[in-house]
Parts: sequence; C-alpha cells; structure tokens
Amino acid sequence: MAGQRVEVTGEVLEADVKQRKFQLWIDGQTHVLVMFSDPQEVDVTTALRDHKSVRVRVKGQAEMSPQGKLLRVTEIEELVLGPVGEAPYDHSAPPIEEVLAGLARGVPEAEWDKLPSDLTDNLDHYLYGTPKR
Repeated sequence: MAGQRVEVTGEVLEADVKQRKFQLWIDGQTHVLVMFSDPQEVDVTTALRDHKSVRVRVKGQAEMSPQGKLLRVTEIEELVLGPVGEAPYDHSAPPIEEVLAGLARGVPEAEWDKLPSDLTDNLDHYLYGTPKR
C-alpha cells in the first residue's frame, strides 16, 4: 500500500546526502528510511550531527507493507527538529478541557451515578487512601 500519510519521530544516525535519504531510528530496534529534498538537507545533517540531543519529527507520505508496517517515508511534508524528551507544542490541538468534556460525554449516566457524592472533597482519599476530610 503506497501513499499513506504518517507522522513519526526518532533519531537520525545515518544519512546519505548524495542519495537524499536518511535512517530515522524510532527506538533501539526499529528504523525507517526517509527520503528528503535539497531544502531539507541542512535540517537532516544538523539532526545527524546533534543526534544525541535532537529528535526529528517527520510528517509525510509513506509506503506501507500489506501488513501495515511502515516501510519508508517517500515525501516529507514537514520536518521539525526538537530536543530529546520534549514533545513539540501542537498549536492545533484542542484545549484539554474540550478533550475531557468529549470523553465525559461518552460515559453513560449510570456510570456517573456510581461515583461517590463526596468525590471532589475527598479525591485524595479515593485515589491514595488518605483520611477523608
């Protein structure tokens, strides 16, 4: 299956500037081949040079195996460098209160009725077993 949109983050440990490709290591065992364009060369070589402190997030078109395994990213739509351990802020993400409200709407009323009436006053008690107020 070809042409599926993907987003993947990892470490650049190998790059071939002449052939315009690099290996993005998602974890210690898994890597994917990523094809890049001339304007992306600086970011790719920077990520390779600083691989211990930089992670690369790639959004683009990919080829997948019939089993759904990511084989290669054939076209990068967005390439973002970020520090290790820090997820990039997504300005398009909905606010957390909207996400929680959406989840709450999916819970049947009968389940809400099972919650203790003093839950907000004694949350630590119900979560951690501390004495009730």
